[in-house]
Amino acid sequence: MRTVETNRDGSFIACGVGIYYKYTARAKTLEIFRQLRRTYLFNLSLEHIERDDVPGLIRKLDKAAQVKALMISNHKTNNITDVIGADKMPALLQSAFKLAFYAHDAKAGNWPAFSLAITNDFALQQFKLKRFICPSAGSAYIRGAIKTFRDNEITVRAKNLEGVFKELSEKVMQDLILAEFAYRQDYQAHQLVSLSSRLAILSRIIDPAYYPKKQLFILRRAPREIQA
Repeated sequence: MRTVETNRDGSFIACGVGIYYKYTARAKTLEIFRQLRRTYLFNLSLEHIERDDVPGLIRKLDKAAQVKALMISNHKTNNITDVIGADKMPALLQSAFKLAFYAHDAKAGNWPAFSLAITNDFALQQFKLKRFICPSAGSAYIRGAIKTFRDNEITVRAKNLEGVFKELSEKVMQDLILAEFAYRQDYQAHQLVSLSSRLAILSRIIDPAYYPKKQLFILRRAPREIQA
């Protein structure tokens, strides 16, 4: 994503995929436009974000929007403006921003705040991340755990955060939802479906090796390889 500083106070503009961002440092606001014709879409207050963290947060926001575009379009485009109209864009960008903020806290190591947000937003008893170091083996891993108010619990471990989120997403769908349905907890099961989806997206946002645009190339190339 290209960024250009527009003022010495830290204000800048940035061009994402189909989206144009304008950050005003003094007001601590982010205005978002469709790149084509600079159509205004939405604005966000970033008052609670440190100035040095804003560029990274916007990169995560743009990546979240690209991942959502891939999902909505069945991997035909990573440009969200190709698949969502201007009237629905504010709600989608608000959702993408929340994902970006989750990713920001998780990647920055602010795990208590991240875990509390996930716990509250998805009506859980507990969401926990903890790093373990094995000096004798010279290795480390992260453990992730989710516990519902019915005391149904899952735990996973992986060498990095993206791996933990991916494993948790899959285990929620495979194990936790079934356990909650046994108690006829439809509301909790619905929340868990949403959580699984968010964790899957988060794993892609924070994964430095995951490029949404590259997914288009891989999927477009695959049918030709099969035919060959």
